[in-house]
Amino acid sequence: DALAALAAAPKLTDDVLRDAYATETPLIDAGALAAAATASGAFPRLGELDAKAWHALRDGAGIVDKPSAAADLGVPASTFAQLLSAVKGDLEGPAIALESGPVSQGAWRRLRAALAVPGQPGVLAYDAVSAAAGERLEVYIWPSAPAYKKDDLVTITAQANRDCHLTVINVDTRGEATVLFPSDSDPDNAIKAGSKVRIPSDIEPYRLRATEAGTESFIAVCALNRKRLLGVDQDFERQRFSVLGDWRTFVKTAATRETLVGRRDTPRQRRARTKAAAAETTVAAPPEQEARAAVYVKIE
Repeated sequence: DALAALAAAPKLTDDVLRDAYATETPLIDAGALAAAATASGAFPRLGELDAKAWHALRDGAGIVDKPSAAADLGVPASTFAQLLSAVKGDLEGPAIALESGPVSQGAWRRLRAALAVPGQPGVLAYDAVSAAAGERLEVYIWPSAPAYKKDDLVTITAQANRDCHLTVINVDTRGEATVLFPSDSDPDNAIKAGSKVRIPSDIEPYRLRATEAGTESFIAVCALNRKRLLGVDQDFERQRFSVLGDWRTFVKTAATRETLVGRRDTPRQRRARTKAAAAETTVAAPPEQEARAAVYVKIE
């Protein structure tokens, strides 16, 4: 009863219950109950759960795919696809991600709270704030088109569910990686929860053009406590973009490369780096403080 009082459970009349569910038994949405309970801090205390078990519950302990999400909402797959395609704003990222694959329980809770089900206005909805409470950091990335032809202009959009520092990397058809964001024209990579970052934006002095047939990948990394990706030597006085070289090699040697960052700096640059480093964590972020996502773009 105490946990149910915390949940933004639907206030359903007897008529609504009888018509929609053929029962007069009060219903409590399990997702709303779990979200409110974990946000309140009462769950660990009442259940005498250890930290590991509580974190698993808080993060959803699993994923949700499109068929199970449609079933959870009680609508046909065709109707569910229409609902997802209509989602814009700060939930567009998880909606697009669910179209092509599974999403976390936390992302589905937020989506479910916002979706308008035809013929069921508000019946299954619960408070979006409670749904998002305690959600782990997640980032989403998607292209402006599912595929491109040679010489087409390419645009990528990234979005995170929490305030963080965003890095977007392009890995071309040969496996060579370049950091697209931040860059010399847009060096501040701090983004707000739900805000969409378009790369390149309309005001950027460059464009991305598909030049070789094959598959390119775009990788988004969001970190809570670190502005710069580990092993990336950002020096916009010398280059417009941070070139990483072979992506697989970079991933394997990122920690070693980090020890070399800044060794070519002038005294003035070293002082600037020292000042910036004092405000951030330069060691590898724990999993709960960093999120990654990737999208593959086919060029015909």
